[in-house]
Amino acid sequence: MVGSTLGKLRRHIEALESDGGRYYPVCGRTGDRPVPTVGKRFESRETADRAVRATERYRSALRRYDPQLPYYDLIVCEEPVVNTPQEPESKSTALRRRQLIEFCHTVAGAVFETVAESPHDAVERAVMDTYLDAAESIESPDELCLRLLESMSTELENHLTTEEQAAIIRTAAERISPHSPCEEPLSETLARLHSASLVSNYTLRPSSTDSCSEGRMWNVTLTAYALDTVDGRISTLPLIVELVSRCPDSTLQISHAERFEADDSPLTWRFRVSIASGGTPAGLVSVPEVSN
Repeated sequence: MVGSTLGKLRRHIEALESDGGRYYPVCGRTGDRPVPTVGKRFESRETADRAVRATERYRSALRRYDPQLPYYDLIVCEEPVVNTPQEPESKSTALRRRQLIEFCHTVAGAVFETVAESPHDAVERAVMDTYLDAAESIESPDELCLRLLESMSTELENHLTTEEQAAIIRTAAERISPHSPCEEPLSETLARLHSASLVSNYTLRPSSTDSCSEGRMWNVTLTAYALDTVDGRISTLPLIVELVSRCPDSTLQISHAERFEADDSPLTWRFRVSIASGGTPAGLVSVPEVSN
């Protein structure tokens, strides 16, 4: 499927990338540097040539959805040597960046491939349209994969019922590979979001103000959550996909999204999360922001 093909090609290009490389693909006619190699450097001309071939296949796959996608005559250029010293990216920062990209692409790829195999053609087209618009204007691969997750959440919310959303998420979670059943699936899920650098910190506390008659309820805070609001809603898609992979037979509900901002601390979100054995799921792809 196209979603799987795009993900494989992008991961292949990222594997070829070298932070200290001097070679990069560029259009010989226009000077443009198209997605998905924009901003990337490669160690040798031969490696950059391989990235060019992968980029051409990537854009050919995208053209199935947008025949007007620009054609580029890609060549490999060499970055001139600059003697001005630059502050190198720390190893820990580079690792966090790669972890975030890998996690986002894994979730987005699993969801998109599931949508592409489903009867929901309108959702598939809407996601691809949003992706194509973003891909031509966003240079950072970090930002692009985050925007893709946000757009997926928006389109799933706008086009599908809660039951249809749940079916898509269950299949996507199976693609990521389900985890063994555990006693604390929410705690493990939040730890996974933290290790993937989607959040810088989190807290998990049993709710003392509300009860969930058929299950358990928690107040969850996410510090420096990498996703942002779209039309007043904050995406919960990566959290839910990870959580479903750990408790596929439970009913999940996320609500009450509150934003907390302070001048001297990162943005923090607070959610109310419940895991039950029955009832109606809610907040599977996004939840509205409420005033605190």
